[in-house]
Amino acid sequence: MNKKLVATLVVVLLAGGSANSVQAALHDRGGGLIYDDHLDVTWLQDPSLLGGLMTWSDADAAVASFSYFDTVRNVTWSDWRLPSALNSDGSGPCGFDTGCTDSEMGHLFYTELGNSFPSLTNSGLFIDIQTEANRFHWSNTPFPSDPTAHWVFHWDTNSAGYQDAHFDSATGFAWPVRDGDVAAAPPDMDGDGVPDDQDICPGGDDTIDSDNDLVPDDCDPCPYDAQNDGDGDGVCGDVDVCPGGDDEINTDGDALPDACDACPFDVGNDADGDGFCESTDNCPVIANSNQSDNDGDGIGDACDNDDDNDGVIDADDNCPLAMNSDQADTDDDGAGDVCDTDDDNDDILDSDDACAATPIGEVVDENGCAIDQLCPCDPPGGAKWKNHGAYVSCVAHASGDFVAAGLITEEEKDAIVSAAGESVCGQKN
Repeated sequence: MNKKLVATLVVVLLAGGSANSVQAALHDRGGGLIYDDHLDVTWLQDPSLLGGLMTWSDADAAVASFSYFDTVRNVTWSDWRLPSALNSDGSGPCGFDTGCTDSEMGHLFYTELGNSFPSLTNSGLFIDIQTEANRFHWSNTPFPSDPTAHWVFHWDTNSAGYQDAHFDSATGFAWPVRDGDVAAAPPDMDGDGVPDDQDICPGGDDTIDSDNDLVPDDCDPCPYDAQNDGDGDGVCGDVDVCPGGDDEINTDGDALPDACDACPFDVGNDADGDGFCESTDNCPVIANSNQSDNDGDGIGDACDNDDDNDGVIDADDNCPLAMNSDQADTDDDGAGDVCDTDDDNDDILDSDDACAATPIGEVVDENGCAIDQLCPCDPPGGAKWKNHGAYVSCVAHASGDFVAAGLITEEEKDAIVSAAGESVCGQKN
C-alpha cells in the first residue's frame, strides 16, 4: 500500500477517534437540552432563544427569569444561570488567555467540542451559537479588581476561544445553563411542574388553586369555594343562592330557595308589603298589617266590600262594621242605629239615655227624656192614668223641672201645661 495514503488514513482515523472522544461527554436529552456529564450541567441547545445583545445586568436578569418547557419530560425548567468562568475546582479564572479549558464555556469549546483558537469549527449538537464578530458571551463571574466588570468568553469569528473581561455596560450574549441532568427529572406527564408521584391532580395543573383548599382547580368540584359546597346542596358556595340551605328546594318557583325564602309558598314574596305572605294574607294584594277581618269571613277588611256581611256593601252601608241589613237610622244622621252612639241625636249617649227613641228636636232632660216621654198620653204596657188630672199634674210637674233646669221658659211651660189640659189624655171613655 502507498505509504502516503496509509499516513493520510492514520491521520483521518486519529482525527475521527479524537472527535468521538470529545463528543462522548455531551448527551442530547431531547427537547432542546444538551447534558455535559463532565461538569454535570445542562446547556440550552439553542442559545439564541434569549435574544440579541444585552448588558451584563440585562443578561443576568434575562437568564434568571427564563422558563423553558421541556417537551420530552413535560417539565418547565426555570433554574437557569449564566455560565461560570471559574475553574471546576473553584479557583481562577485562568485569566486573559486562550486555552482556558476549565471554565464552563472553555471546557465546552475546547474539551467537549474540540475547537481551537481562534475558530469555532465544530458546534456539535448545538444550533445558532451567536458568532458575531468581536462579540462575546457573558459569564456570572465578576472581575476581581472592578465590581463593574465580568469575565466573558468569545465564540465570535475573530477570536473564538478567548477569555477576557468587559465592563457590565458593554453588550454581549447570554447562554443559559443549569446544574444537573434533566434526564434525572421524575416524570410529569401533565407538565404542571409536579412529578407524577406527587401529583394531586393528574392531567390538571396542580399549581392553580383559586380557593386555597389544597385541591387544584382542575380537580376541584368547587374551584372558587374553599368549603366545597359546605351545605351539601350540590351548589358551590360562590354561586350558592342560599348558603346553609338546600338550593334545590324551591316550592314557589321564585329566585329564592325555601330555606332562604321569607315566603316559600308565595312567588310574590309579600307583594303588598304588609308583613304577611300571600299564602296566609287575608288580603294578598292590599296591605293590611293588622289582618283585621270584622265579619270573620276570611277576607280582610281592607279588601272586603261588605265588612259586616249584612248584605249591604260598605260603600252604601251606614254601619260598615256592624251588621244592620235594615239600615235603620232613627236620627237620620247617616250613622245606622247599631253603630250610632246617640240614636235620637239628643246629645245623651245611648248608654246613658233613659229614652233612646226621643223624636228629633225634642227638648230632653239630663236622662235624655222629653216631657212627652216622661208623661206619655198612653203609658206603655197597657197602664192607664188614674184620671185626666193625674196626667195634667205629671205634665205640669215635669215642665216645672225643665224650667228649673233652664231647658224651657215659663211661657213654654204654660203652653205645654195648657195643651195637656185641653187633651183627652187620662179621661175616662
